[in-house]
Amino acid sequence: MMSQLLFLGVWILILSLFQSAAVNVPQCRRLIDAMVVGRPIDRRCMIFGSVVASLATSPTLALAVADVTDYAIDGFTVGIPSSWKVITKPPSKKGTASKLFSAIDLQSGSVITVVREQACSIQEYAQSQQTCDVVLPQGKVLFSEETLAKDISKLLIRHDDRDNAVLQGTTKLDSYQLDLNRNVVDLIATTSLPSGGTYRDTMGIDRPNTIDRRVKAKAVVEEGQGGCGIFTLWMNAPLDEWQKPVMGIKLNQIWDSVKYVDKSGV
Repeated sequence: MMSQLLFLGVWILILSLFQSAAVNVPQCRRLIDAMVVGRPIDRRCMIFGSVVASLATSPTLALAVADVTDYAIDGFTVGIPSSWKVITKPPSKKGTASKLFSAIDLQSGSVITVVREQACSIQEYAQSQQTCDVVLPQGKVLFSEETLAKDISKLLIRHDDRDNAVLQGTTKLDSYQLDLNRNVVDLIATTSLPSGGTYRDTMGIDRPNTIDRRVKAKAVVEEGQGGCGIFTLWMNAPLDEWQKPVMGIKLNQIWDSVKYVDKSGV
């Protein structure tokens, strides 16, 4: 907390100083770019660049990458700060979604989970809904171009049923990217959780107050002797935590550390 306050205080001081000194930041950037042709640079611009460079390598920002432990969960790897609480679980029996890994930051409310879901044909699902979590599209494969939109929609619904049902949260897809060569989907979504009370919108309609959480996930289709399934790493945190200067850097560094390598090493 102290480091975050220090970081914000320094930035406020710098911005106020340069505003009072009438430093034109876009102009400074153009002048710096012009160095290659030998044009002179305003002294205030040089000072501004020096301050920004010193902040970029400051101990405050270095805290965002310090004390990180790499965890391997089957094909997934992720770097988790030591301040997070980590829980690993043995795989459950076939027929229920297995939450293999969980990590939580109690300070920010950020959460990472790794879940494996078993897929089966519609005939197997009709015989016993306890044998699988995902119904395979008839005559097609999961995450194909024809079924991708529906597969992602169902993936988010199962996520809500598993993690947000108690709080009555609902998740809406914002964007996704598919790697066809590896059958890997990266998606970004927003979960809205009721926070109590109502507000009146511009149309005069009373709507429930909500808290939004930014959700990022990497989902992989796995195929093997044990059948087909979906292996997903979920990361979510309150939207305002993603927007904070220091915590936002930490969360993005954690997400950037997420990698998936299948059994073939790809």
